[in-house]
Amino acid sequence: MTIVRRIMRLLYVIVFGATILISSPSFAQEKQEGLYMIYEKCMNACYTERFDEALRLASKIRNEYPEEPAGVLGLLQAYQTISQNYRVRTNESKIDSLLDLSVGLAKNALKRNRKDGRSYFYVGTAYGFRCVFNAQQGKWIEAFRDGSQIERNFNKAVRYSPDFYDAYYGIGLYKYWLAAKGAMRYLPFSKKKREEGMQQMNISVEKGRFLKTNAMYGLLAVYYNEKQYEDALELSNRLYQMYPRNPTLNYRRGHILQKLEHWQEALVAFRNLKAILEETPYQSTSYKIECTYEMAVCNHKMGNILEAQRLCQNALALEQKLDFSKEIDGQLAKFSDIQESLHDLSEDLNAVAVSDASGGK
Repeated sequence: MTIVRRIMRLLYVIVFGATILISSPSFAQEKQEGLYMIYEKCMNACYTERFDEALRLASKIRNEYPEEPAGVLGLLQAYQTISQNYRVRTNESKIDSLLDLSVGLAKNALKRNRKDGRSYFYVGTAYGFRCVFNAQQGKWIEAFRDGSQIERNFNKAVRYSPDFYDAYYGIGLYKYWLAAKGAMRYLPFSKKKREEGMQQMNISVEKGRFLKTNAMYGLLAVYYNEKQYEDALELSNRLYQMYPRNPTLNYRRGHILQKLEHWQEALVAFRNLKAILEETPYQSTSYKIECTYEMAVCNHKMGNILEAQRLCQNALALEQKLDFSKEIDGQLAKFSDIQESLHDLSEDLNAVAVSDASGGK
């Protein structure tokens, strides 16, 4: 199951990062540009946590361009962003109702033009959404079946439209993570494949119209995985200037700063995250527990033992409200592992407090 989990996490990273769709050439140019403009506004609303606006704009695309997959995929993007940013199972029934429709519309777009790379990108992304959802539901056979369609269609996207720079992000991300996980990392070709994947992702950062921000987030995860923490911090600083209220970005920044042992700055990042999690209508107790635990870690590293102990107690108290059937794991660790680390840290801190109270005897 560990191998299955790793593979499905890989597929999620690839699909979730590559979710911007372009209209097919069946439209007149002015109609294409109209769709482009609406979709850019939709995506910016997702990035800036304005989900009601993102859903409204996606619905507008669906109503004005009913034959195009972009509207349905825009709705899926918004719902999945909510789910992953806040680690909740909210809107699962809505997502489920749109998955088969997205695949059908994407296939129809491909039938209209089999020599345009954007049509293949539609198909790969639609299968990707369904793959991720099936994996979350434990439907592994269906998930792997859909997952096999992702790379094949993304490769065709750049084959037929090499100047469709956004598609290079999906290709690069897939190539990188396929070579970076598990035993694959130690094979002779791994380093070369990882470098090729990063180069392709950078194409989207530099030249992409729709996936520029997604590619930056993807590279942030790659730099972290490669232990290039200074590069990761620099990129996170750029993103933070644009999206200071994005919970996933604050979470990533906190962990990057921890790796660099910038404990005070890491604490600020996790405090920002905690404030965001407290204010959002999408409540995840497990996410709050993890965030509070990371704040305790930072204080412990800075020698603030009493504050670290207090934060551990707060995190442990939240366990009474935990209902993980309504929540999902985060990007870097399973919640069960976080819980174990929390209990270990709490015990260590309590032992220190007892020792201090007894004069170290």
